[in-house]
Amino acid sequence: MTLSLTDLSDGLANLVERAGPSVLGIGGATGIAWTDDLAITSASSMRCAKGAIQVRLPEGGTTEGSILGVDPASDLAVVRVPQGCLAPIARSSEAKGIRVGEVVLALGRPGRALRASQRIVGLVGKDVRARRGLVLRDYVEMDRGFPDGFVGGPVIDTSGTLVGLGTDRVIRGADLAMTTAQLAPIVDQIVQDGRPKLGWLGVAVQPARLPERLASEVPSLTGALVTAIEPAGAADTAGIVVGDVVVALDTATIEGPDALLAMLRNLADKTVSLRLVRGGAIATVTATVGTRKR
Repeated sequence: MTLSLTDLSDGLANLVERAGPSVLGIGGATGIAWTDDLAITSASSMRCAKGAIQVRLPEGGTTEGSILGVDPASDLAVVRVPQGCLAPIARSSEAKGIRVGEVVLALGRPGRALRASQRIVGLVGKDVRARRGLVLRDYVEMDRGFPDGFVGGPVIDTSGTLVGLGTDRVIRGADLAMTTAQLAPIVDQIVQDGRPKLGWLGVAVQPARLPERLASEVPSLTGALVTAIEPAGAADTAGIVVGDVVVALDTATIEGPDALLAMLRNLADKTVSLRLVRGGAIATVTATVGTRKR
């Protein structure tokens, strides 16, 4: 089947028309209608926002919203508006079938008008450690930067389904889409608790280098040295002591503080096995991960 340029052009325009009613203006950024009374946008664009915030609707009107919470690590903010105000964007429960080289559309509403920008998927990444302990289980990187005002808006595929929220803050130097599968549990946590539920052991740690003689007993000669313990916290309850070096969490190697923080982030209330080096010997403890207080 031969596809003419006219057919391609009409197809892309139809996609924009279909998704356009779900693209909002929130502050100086773009937002996405997640449900009929919830919008999501970029946390970085909400940095100075307090109290009520104006949400520009697709038909030209405005409504008042309130910020339920933000997660700086995933650059996600959730805004509540009066019920029934929004037309939710089409989305699936997980990212499927996105391939490098695929055409996607970034949509924005930095002003009154809806804008679109065609781009190519440059990378489909998995299990990448980002900032603030966030591990990206999957993400889609664009081939070029977002236009001004597009951050916080949707990236859609050629079926008109949401690929993810556009951001340039999660990985330095990368314009990417935080996928629906990655966003959904964070949105739910913010709606329920006003913030993400972050796993926390209740320890202060610093990088540690282990002696070569332990090379055959540990997965890595670097680990996370425990330098302080929160009284009655998860680590204290589990019997971890100052001077322990964490080298593994369940089956994952812990090569330093950042790795430990990243692994714990999504394990709140979970029971885990920690492999330690204590006084030159290997020890294993079981801990129930707590929730980080902010």
